[in-house]
Amino acid sequence: MTERGYWRHTGSGQIWAVEIEDERPVKCAGPLTASDADQMILPYLDYTTTYVAPFQANWRSYVRHAR
Repeated sequence: MTERGYWRHTGSGQIWAVEIEDERPVKCAGPLTASDADQMILPYLDYTTTYVAPFQANWRSYVRHAR
């Protein structure tokens, strides 16, 4: 099952929308501003695999972004 949510990098503070399958990031969109991180737009973002490799390599550096 695919789950979508906002994740923040603890070092840079960048916020990304991330699609997760089996507890691993598989696609992402961003970076986004905090004001753009709205649950209502999650289904409409342009998710891509282009930037997902750094997420997978550094996944422990990301935390859920709560608005």
